[in-house]
Amino acid sequence: MGFSAAFMYFPVLPVLIVAAVMLGLLVLAFPLMLLLRWLMPRAWRCALPPRTLLPACMLAIPVLLMTALMGHAAMQPDREITVQKPSREEIRARQALFRHLLPGREAGRPTLPADQE
Repeated sequence: MGFSAAFMYFPVLPVLIVAAVMLGLLVLAFPLMLLLRWLMPRAWRCALPPRTLLPACMLAIPVLLMTALMGHAAMQPDREITVQKPSREEIRARQALFRHLLPGREAGRPTLPADQE
């Protein structure tokens, strides 16, 4: 078995996706961690080392991003959504596009096996 055959059993794409997400969280969490350490009192800084703060910031980043996204969406002006009902001609034209998929009238009802009747 060659080296490339191992990729058949190892989920490469999911591992790459998880690695990219973790790297993105790490990149976004690092400035947040530095800001938090700068704002913390000296006693807290001694009690909470960076190896504790960085995972906490990595968990907080998605919450902060979703909060910002929802806040941005809430500040947008309301939009009017109008639903127009199609006319009978438009409905018939759309139905005609798919009529070839329906069984013909001459085909009749499908016959069921004797045990299902």
